[in-house]
Amino acid sequence: MDDGRSERGKKALAHMQRLCARREYCRYDLDFKLKRYELESQEREEILNSLVVDGFVDDSRYTRAFVRDKTTLNGWGPVKVRMALRQKRIDDSIIDGYLEEIPGEKTRSKLASLLRSKAGIVKEDEARVAVKAKLIRFALSRGFDYGMVIGVVDDIMKDIFKPDKN
Repeated sequence: MDDGRSERGKKALAHMQRLCARREYCRYDLDFKLKRYELESQEREEILNSLVVDGFVDDSRYTRAFVRDKTTLNGWGPVKVRMALRQKRIDDSIIDGYLEEIPGEKTRSKLASLLRSKAGIVKEDEARVAVKAKLIRFALSRGFDYGMVIGVVDDIMKDIFKPDKN
């Protein structure tokens, strides 16, 4: 049976199916990979649709795995996760659904753990303001919300710079 695909298109489809069988991909990532096959945009779109229909690609499933991996393994905050998924053209409604599943207390706990670890390598003679700025920059670069960052950093600063009891 001839499905109307070029030889190059058939090879591309088979390759994409093998990739998707090993790990999760989103449509955007696969479209980028398909561009190497120099296919017409219509044929690329047909291949992507075929992968979706056959269950090889599911942006929702990809988002769930991405959120879990980046927050748990990489220590990313919700802001960084959201931006990375937006770059992959994942719909905001899908992103919101999976980010809402992460309890705020778990996010705060992860942030506190990261910052306590970072604070442990701060030089003892550094000024209080410099330490606080370092911790804030670090947390923001990891993609945590500013409001949460300030609260957690303030708690850690109280622990690091305890007032002398003379």
